[in-house]
Amino acid sequence: MEFPYDENSRISDILNAYPWLVQVLPDYDPRLKSLSNPAVRALTRKYTVADVSKFTGYPAEKLLDKLRRLIAEHE
Repeated sequence: MEFPYDENSRISDILNAYPWLVQVLPDYDPRLKSLSNPAVRALTRKYTVADVSKFTGYPAEKLLDKLRRLIAEHE
């Protein structure tokens, strides 16, 4: 499976493609629990993987690797 996302990808695009990530990402970082809030989800259109990386303190490449692995494991 090709993973077409990079640090400039919008979080909303990833969550729209893989909506179940909203449930598993808080296990990766509890600060991501807010993604299940509809108001916060609406704001994700503005934020990229790089933005979330800054918020969580994880390097963007590490976050992308985690997303790749979660998606691969789920499929």
